[in-house]
Amino acid sequence: MFKINLFYSFTREQRRDLPLSNALTDILSAIESKGSIAGAARELGISYRHLWGQIKEWEEKIGHPLVQGARGRDTQLTALAKKLLWAERQIVARNAMELLKVRTDIEQVFAQAMAPNAQILTLSGCPDESLLLFKDRTASHDLLLDITFNSSRQGLEDLVAGRSLIAGFNAPANAGAQSAAVAAFADLCDCSQIALFHYCSRPQGLGVARGNPLKISSLIDVARKKARYINREKGTGTRVLLEDLITQSGLSASMISGYDNIEASHQAVAQAILQGTADVGLCIESVAKKAGIEFIPLVMETYYLAVLKKNLPIPGLNKLLSLLQDESWHRQCESLAGYSAVLAGTQIEPSDAPWLNG
Repeated sequence: MFKINLFYSFTREQRRDLPLSNALTDILSAIESKGSIAGAARELGISYRHLWGQIKEWEEKIGHPLVQGARGRDTQLTALAKKLLWAERQIVARNAMELLKVRTDIEQVFAQAMAPNAQILTLSGCPDESLLLFKDRTASHDLLLDITFNSSRQGLEDLVAGRSLIAGFNAPANAGAQSAAVAAFADLCDCSQIALFHYCSRPQGLGVARGNPLKISSLIDVARKKARYINREKGTGTRVLLEDLITQSGLSASMISGYDNIEASHQAVAQAILQGTADVGLCIESVAKKAGIEFIPLVMETYYLAVLKKNLPIPGLNKLLSLLQDESWHRQCESLAGYSAVLAGTQIEPSDAPWLNG
């Protein structure tokens, strides 16, 4: 069995779509994509001869062939090569946010050393892919977002405890005073202490396999057809949404097959559905579309940014809120499927947010 060593490199361009890179799987992915050694060589920017030599070196190390087909003709991956690609994609799906966090941490440490005027703003909370785009935008304005992706509730706990300057959390836009969202977040949102801002709106719904073979259109269908559900951890906005949907549908958790099966992110849920280990799960539209599964919209949810009022005078926070209100950011954010950023950076009144208590 091979041992794994991790390392990082300095580059001018960042592979935003792939937080983990390996020489072998990069080669296999290029061959899968292009269908030939020659096409893969062009994709990787190396010569045909050099790539062929690398393939042979890897086959010798592993002790099994990785490609099949005559040299110079169409090339196919062997069953083992396909399984190696599957393994890396599973790793990325399960650990994408953690890997991105590690990469962000490394970047910020070096940025701090190389740009002494830059200011670091810490953000903790629910994973959202648009925040990675926004991080790049703020960096060009000497604001370094130090993002810790965990859960909506954990983000609020970190904010209240002073471990983070900003909390990010999601909840249904129309959540009522008796909703699970209120029960999950209200004890951490004292309106005398917390200022709440819009970040974005995004559709959340059920991800299902291509073609929707079980003909699922609601959570009631999930229960009635005993579809294999994949859940999220307690404290996440998505788990809170599920509890509300269960109540609204007149169901109980015991009626959802797979209720106790947990994945760590929207990406991991979508990947489980794509791989056939689950039939259905809640996720956001942009993740479902990127994974190549079908999406059944159920609700529009709001992603909020919470800040302690005592910290509002911090210059970096004012600059961040101003960047959120920039129309060019709205257009960039809205390039993600279903996203709306028209209200980004605007403050929310307590009367418009049931989880702001006090």
